[in-house]
Amino acid sequence: MSTTVEEIKKTEIGESKSPKLLLDSLEIKGYRCFEHLKIEKLGRVNLIVGKNNVGKTALLEALWVLVQGGDYQSIGQILQVILHSRNEIPETSESYLLEPQYNDSYKHLFYKRPNIKNENLSSTIGTFEREITIETFDILNGVKKEIQDNRRKRAVELSVTYKGAFDPVDFDINKYVKPIERTPVKNLFVRANGESSESIPELWDEITLTDKEDLVIDSLNLILNEIISINLIGYPKGSNNRIPVARSKRVSEPVPLKSFGEGMNRLLGIALALVNCKDGILLIDEIEIGLHYSVLPDVWKLIFKTAKDLNVQVFATTHSKDCVEAFAQIANENDEKDDGMLIRLERHGEKIVAKTINEDRLAQAVNHDVEVR
Repeated sequence: MSTTVEEIKKTEIGESKSPKLLLDSLEIKGYRCFEHLKIEKLGRVNLIVGKNNVGKTALLEALWVLVQGGDYQSIGQILQVILHSRNEIPETSESYLLEPQYNDSYKHLFYKRPNIKNENLSSTIGTFEREITIETFDILNGVKKEIQDNRRKRAVELSVTYKGAFDPVDFDINKYVKPIERTPVKNLFVRANGESSESIPELWDEITLTDKEDLVIDSLNLILNEIISINLIGYPKGSNNRIPVARSKRVSEPVPLKSFGEGMNRLLGIALALVNCKDGILLIDEIEIGLHYSVLPDVWKLIFKTAKDLNVQVFATTHSKDCVEAFAQIANENDEKDDGMLIRLERHGEKIVAKTINEDRLAQAVNHDVEVR
């Protein structure tokens, strides 16, 4: 079979290839349960599995921190949300500053949670092209003493350093300075408990009256093939609190989406996040929650196709064997080689290691009933 000049040119300039992945590998040192974790190869759609307490959610957190390309407030907000989600700090009214009395809580971000007042701590999350370092410093011992004189004295503070593709910058998330202008990687984190009542309307408003709205409705019909349209309305009437309602073939008036079951709300959150992450990173914790095993193959088919069409890189966790089997089935049917990657976290003594399994090996393992979770 001959190859045309046009095809050769397309291959040379990359037109015939899928867009380059934002993250093709990952290395984490000193963050939470990870002393030193290396993942040599990532796919477009990555499923993270492993037993309890091997760091599946921590891995998503590390990715979330890494792709923040915003100013110092965004880093502070992310770290605050991460700590609060695990009850390591109480919810605070401050938008991005960690309150002084909770400085000791920084230790939860570092390997083995050492005594933060006895030593300076550092964790690094990165790839070959970009890297972020989170570290503590003790201002009372003279480190960065220049900022002591005109600020509240604190025993410990936190700083963040970007290197590589993010452009080098070193800043202290607690300092009152003009935000550093930078463009973040588009990213969303769908937690195990679902999207918040505030985020659903924001995500919906971004795609309403577009083709993406149709895609979201199609995704809901994976569970109940009778949804005609959805919208968000104030509840109670006139309230700023907006809830999703659906018009179905069986009911003549709009019905709250949750009336159709928790799975509908879960799938709405995933679909909205997916279509709002064009050219970005989507993180989904415990993706199978609320979804019946019978719809999982169609959910993965939706994710693989949309991720390719919108150039989204997806990272999800699961405990479900049904979810892994559905992932393996759809990944193996996918045309693009190594688009689907299963990442298995294992604890070897005190060290956690990652094993990657591509779609070919995964399909063989599932066919032979080998445990891959």
